[in-house]
Amino acid sequence: MLLTFSLPYFQVHGIRAPAYTVLGTKATPYNVAIWAKQHGMDHSYFDRFWTYATQVLFHFNLGRSYKENSSVWGIISLYVPRTIWLAAVSLALTTIIAIPLGIYQAARRNTVGDYTATGVAFVLYAMPSFLLCMLLLDAFSFHGPHLPNSPPQGVQAWAMFTSPRVSYCRCRIDHALSGWAQSLYARHGSRSPGPGLRAHGEGEGLL
Repeated sequence: MLLTFSLPYFQVHGIRAPAYTVLGTKATPYNVAIWAKQHGMDHSYFDRFWTYATQVLFHFNLGRSYKENSSVWGIISLYVPRTIWLAAVSLALTTIIAIPLGIYQAARRNTVGDYTATGVAFVLYAMPSFLLCMLLLDAFSFHGPHLPNSPPQGVQAWAMFTSPRVSYCRCRIDHALSGWAQSLYARHGSRSPGPGLRAHGEGEGLL
């Protein structure tokens, strides 16, 4: 907590940096000094730390974002449910894709379908998630169905998946594919490799 409180002192303009966010980069030193005094920044280091610690520990007050012009709790309450929904959808997509495909490959080992699925899995697993997400955005937003490339604003978490202006789900598909690829890599790495897997060696599974 002390480290977090002390870090703003080392940024440009020190602890008065938020004044330039609110007043603008061309704010005069006089206006900055008035703003800093109104927000208690003219107090000593230990007085400010005591206020900060008591507000956080006893009142659960995390402060206010000058950039977003909203309380920190308000920002957290907006984005945490969305994050949970996105993580849940990613896990569901991973399960839906990986289990049937794993059953298919187990039933048809050392076949063309098995090697094809494994090769695709290796390619997807080796590809960075951000690159795959960008390719999906390019395919669905610019060269395919012209879906929006930004999430809907000011809606509930569940509405991101029912609104026609959904784009986050599309970006999260890469996580599902990555999970499927990792499970395949682990499965093939833990068994004797087939003809198409000998280059990877035995025992190279990630799990």
